[in-house]
Order: sequence, then structure tokens, then C-alpha cells
Amino acid sequence: MDSKIFGDKSIFAIETKPYKIPQKHYLRIWFNDKVFGDFKKGGSLDYMINAYFKFLKHQHGLFESKFRIMSAREIYSDVVLVLFTEIPDELRAELHARCEKYGFTLGDHQFNNYSFLFLDLEKEQQVQIVIYEMDGESDAKAYSYTIEKDYFLSVYKEFIRYAYQNDLKKHKPFFPADFSYDDIND
Repeated sequence: MDSKIFGDKSIFAIETKPYKIPQKHYLRIWFNDKVFGDFKKGGSLDYMINAYFKFLKHQHGLFESKFRIMSAREIYSDVVLVLFTEIPDELRAELHARCEKYGFTLGDHQFNNYSFLFLDLEKEQQVQIVIYEMDGESDAKAYSYTIEKDYFLSVYKEFIRYAYQNDLKKHKPFFPADFSYDDIND
């Protein structure tokens, strides 16, 4: 079966393809013609679906002014890698909660080598995605892609609508509390 692509690979796209086991899918994400993920491992689409609703719920708090002058690697270190350093116990819970806020799990097994952070550049009406790649064979790589927020949300919403209409979410209910079909229907 052919893959289904939502969006434009040269900007931002979500690509999925059914796996050999029902309710599991291959999953890839595209930014500026660069692909993240491959079609080697399948898994649930639940994480990708849930990430959309998490972003909608928390988008207005997903940015810190200091990020403006930081590289992708510096942002990732500041949000995630700081947890693996010597930090006072009284700060650990706060920094862990901060990491959970910015961190988005997009796949089951499809993105084992990647970590994703979503930032909302409200003033510019853009979304910045920071991707940290750890393949275990070479030095970790950090990438950053900035997309117009309206485009990002329209592509993601198209994917969500498709997942809903084709009952692709493994664990129900499809919509988390405070969301409904109206949130994905134009």
C-alpha cells in the first residue's frame, strides 16, 4: 500500500503508511525536503495524534525569550540535557516539568533516534521545531526548522482528520478532555 502524505515535503509534511500489523503504521516527518524517520519500524499513531492536542493546549507557554539567541543544540541542552547534570534537588522537579512541557513524543518506535521540542514563536506567528538526532553511531546532531504556524496547524489538522475518519487511534477516546471533532473540522 502506498504512503499518505499530508503537506508539502519542501516545507513541512507528515507521511504515514500502514504497517503489516493492524493499527500500526510507519511514520516520517519532512522539513525543507529533509526526512526524519524511516519506514523500517511501525508503531501506533497515538503519540503523533496526542502531540497535536498537547501543542494546542500548551502553545502559548512554549517559548522563552533567551531561546532567540540560542542554536538548536543550545536550546536542547538548556531544556533536556540539563537534567543529566549536577543540579540541586529542589530544581530537579521544576526542570523535569519544563522538559515535559517542551518535549513532544511523535512516534511509538518510528522515531527512536530522535527527540522533538516544539516552540511557539507567537510574535512571528511561527512554530519552531528543534530535533535532536542520536543514532548511536556518530555525534548527536541538532536541527531547527521554523514554519508558519497556520501552515503547521493546517497540515497537522489534515492528518488528525484522516486519523479520526479512518479510526487510526489505538487507544480511545480519540479526543482528550476539552477537545472534540469541532476542533479538527473546518
